[in-house]
Amino acid sequence: MPLSNTAGLASELPDLVLLQIVELASGTSQVINSRHSAALPPPPPYALLPFLSICQQWRRAILPHFYSRVCLCVCRHSVSNMHRVPALQNISHVVKLGHACYVRRLLICLSRDAAAEGTLLHSLKTMLVPGMLPGVLEIALNLDGPSWDCRIAAGKIQAAAADTLVQIIRNAAPNARSVAVGSRGRMRNMLATDLPYLVQSLLRGTRELRLLAPPFVLRRLTRQSTFEHGLTDITVGRSVLWSDDLVKFIRNHAATLQVLKLERVSVDMFHRLLCGNRHESQHIYPNVSRLELAVSTMSVLRESSYELPPFPALTHFINHHSHPFSDDTILRCNRKRLEAVKLPLSVSQFEAMLAKGAFDQGHYAKLADIALSLDGVLPTSEPGNILVRLFVSACSMSAMSERIRVAMCNTDITLALAKLKPIPALRELACPQLKLGASQLLPLLARFPQIRRIGFCFAECASDAVAASPSDQGIQDQWLLRSSQSSLVSMELFDTGHTCGPQCIGQTVILLASLLPSLREITVRPHTKVNARALLQHLVQAQQREVYRQRPHVDALKISIVSRAHRFNN
Repeated sequence: MPLSNTAGLASELPDLVLLQIVELASGTSQVINSRHSAALPPPPPYALLPFLSICQQWRRAILPHFYSRVCLCVCRHSVSNMHRVPALQNISHVVKLGHACYVRRLLICLSRDAAAEGTLLHSLKTMLVPGMLPGVLEIALNLDGPSWDCRIAAGKIQAAAADTLVQIIRNAAPNARSVAVGSRGRMRNMLATDLPYLVQSLLRGTRELRLLAPPFVLRRLTRQSTFEHGLTDITVGRSVLWSDDLVKFIRNHAATLQVLKLERVSVDMFHRLLCGNRHESQHIYPNVSRLELAVSTMSVLRESSYELPPFPALTHFINHHSHPFSDDTILRCNRKRLEAVKLPLSVSQFEAMLAKGAFDQGHYAKLADIALSLDGVLPTSEPGNILVRLFVSACSMSAMSERIRVAMCNTDITLALAKLKPIPALRELACPQLKLGASQLLPLLARFPQIRRIGFCFAECASDAVAASPSDQGIQDQWLLRSSQSSLVSMELFDTGHTCGPQCIGQTVILLASLLPSLREITVRPHTKVNARALLQHLVQAQQREVYRQRPHVDALKISIVSRAHRFNN
């Protein structure tokens, strides 16, 4: 296409379409996604850079999204390492370009020179003009290494200076609602009172706090900070060392908390958040609607540890490691409210919850996002049986399910298909290690005709009609016997290395596309880099066969091969 026509076409496209093109071209689109999943980040800023130089229309559409993902830095020490962090930008550079209004995060490094010599306030007064960062939602304080030395602790930063610093930041970013506190150093000599005062002042009027700092910082912060109206959002980073002070700090905000994210916590510390010690009554978090956990040990809380539901208003329960409860209290007490659940369970936990009817359909009126997996060693006798029950349980929990993700392992679900009830709302089904052949996939799609995205491990026996080189007549017979009228748009195929080879997969991909006229995208994830290159060759050969050209929609199919080191599009 002539270059002169490009601008005219781009000017006719809505911004949303341009952004979708960017995501596809930069290789950041995902087949199986979730609006509640943190594991699927947006395209990184550097992936968008090539599109900023195409034309004014592209820049207008992409600039807000590019700069909303960067972090402005007001510290020369961090700027020297900017080439290592593509998302980090020098504030003076962004302001000069006129893009400061798009920024969502402001990073301020409190270094020794800046604090002790008074250069910090001077720099901030020069760079942070009132109202220049209306889009900033989070202020991040980075306590840079050994800069908090005895000179500063002796009183070099006074309350008046802290007030001035807070005023400068608040005037420049009047809409910030979250404060993050972190450090890259060990901080052996912690400031006695200035940091809690500074953070408390910054949080005035805001109620969200992310704790990413080492224990020296947290000890002062949790002991000496008070918040008039209580915090509504607390995040504790995975590098934080837990202490009794931190537990007490979180419990003090139990009445006002709405979001609690614990990126790494032991069962013991989590137990203290709920029950304290034997002399304390149970702590209830009446307003927490979103709880995210990454419990670092496999031990669980005893069923008798609590008398009342600890989180009676929960709508999102996202557990990234092991389930810390021995029963189904979390599910049972929030059946009418739960909208998203992610549960990694041990075999004994799953069996106990299954016996109590925790996964029975009809109890969950709003549950739309379900993710179940089994941790630990599976039973040696019939391990596939319990995985089939896990799959059936996930598909049976809620008639309102839109997304279901189940961790399977080389399991045959032929018998389970007959037990599945229709789920009218289901749009996405992800089972990366679930073995499905065409004889299982098409009945599954017939049971859930409204599914638009699916991910699984394709497996066919060599004697099947989808063998390495099926005849043209065999392929035409497949169309007559297995043609599907499903709504499937996107498919993700995983190769575990124990199914069929690249030649078989190459033929299979094109065959599945020809059987599913609605399909527009297939992503294949080979087991090895060698398989990826071989698969590319066999895909090209398969797509050139005359028998497949009888299905015109196959030519419009987007096929991507993604391995650890390579990505091939179309």
